[in-house]
Amino acid sequence: MNKHVLRTKLAPILNFGANPTRNLIMLLSGFGVTLLGLGLVLIAEYVFGGSVTQEIIAATGVVLIAVGLCVAGLGYLCLSVISLIRYILHEPSKESSSTTSSTEKTGDRSR
Repeated sequence: MNKHVLRTKLAPILNFGANPTRNLIMLLSGFGVTLLGLGLVLIAEYVFGGSVTQEIIAATGVVLIAVGLCVAGLGYLCLSVISLIRYILHEPSKESSSTTSSTEKTGDRSR
């Protein structure tokens, strides 16, 4: 399978890796939501007695931990793996490869 076919099939996925700022925000947001969920679980464990309220708060914390880990994982994948795949599949434009300076072609003989 050549790079062009692979690039066209993976285009929707590879677009996620195009914006590193957004991906870093996703990673940090997911980390923050995970910490919030962990805080809720700890608060439910140590502040509330054995009650239904404790279980509801702990379950909410577990859900926040799961959502935060998913968002942080997606942000991490977009930052690292998808960006690496974009780099591997990148083809340099013909303009940049054909525009070399005249000193590179002929050599600088003035020295």
